[in-house]
Amino acid sequence: MPHKSLVRGFLKNAKHMLTSDGEIHFTYHKTMQSFNLWNITKLAQKEGLVLVREEKFDQHQGYNIIKGDGSKRDETFYVGEMSIFMFVQK
Repeated sequence: MPHKSLVRGFLKNAKHMLTSDGEIHFTYHKTMQSFNLWNITKLAQKEGLVLVREEKFDQHQGYNIIKGDGSKRDETFYVGEMSIFMFVQK
């Protein structure tokens, strides 16, 4: 999966930018059933990161979720439940 590889590459590179008390915050909108098969926490573990917290992301507090590609880019769309995952280095 190209998207899964992109996420893993992000985590791999982001961990090198962390300070000793730093966290990586990753907002993930595919947390509902069948879309959660990426298993973000497992991807992070493979990169030496540990999940310290997961919070629901309230997309109605000033955020506009838009498409980033295609003929309908810049249009909003419904994404369902979203979470913010917070990781630290082991």
